[in-house]
Amino acid sequence: MHLLHSCESGALATHSQQVPGYPFATVLPYAPTALHEPLFLMSGLAEHARNLKADRRASLLVAAPGTQDVLESARMTMVGEIEFLDRSEALAARYLRYRPEAESYLALGDMFFCVLRPRRIRFIGGFARMGWLDFAETPPALTITPEREASVIASAKIPPAVLLLGIDAYGIDMHRAGHRERISFSTPAGDDLEACVATALASIRGRA
Repeated sequence: MHLLHSCESGALATHSQQVPGYPFATVLPYAPTALHEPLFLMSGLAEHARNLKADRRASLLVAAPGTQDVLESARMTMVGEIEFLDRSEALAARYLRYRPEAESYLALGDMFFCVLRPRRIRFIGGFARMGWLDFAETPPALTITPEREASVIASAKIPPAVLLLGIDAYGIDMHRAGHRERISFSTPAGDDLEACVATALASIRGRA
């Protein structure tokens, strides 16, 4: 799940309606949700959107950024179904923290949010290091409401030149020095969420 949070885009494969029986892949930006699912903003005119309205089955491939040897790099394919979502202020706010350049797109009438609900995950940690995981078998975690996330972000002591993007039970996502970064908590957060975030942010100041 940390790999999903570390990447900014991936290759989304859908079932082609123009060429039936064949996959159609395209590169899309996304924002990870607090439940570790990729959230997309799509146009109804896009080819992949038309494909998904006919068949919601899809997969998303993400690969560790900044690696030169593809076979030795970490990558992950999430296989599942797309769910179309009603737009809400909380949904748009989280997406725009990760993808601020998308704000102008939200004014367009044919844009909509959707999320990939994974069934299974194929993770490859490098050459000959791989395996399948049922998403339902991932450890249960604290559910962080948008209201609590906003409250923690507002009260956090964020170092200069750091933009805090999102918080979940396993870590924080931030933007620093032109790149997205992920800092994992030492243990999954519970009632001590604020303390976990404070410790993670303190580690940034320690590296500065």
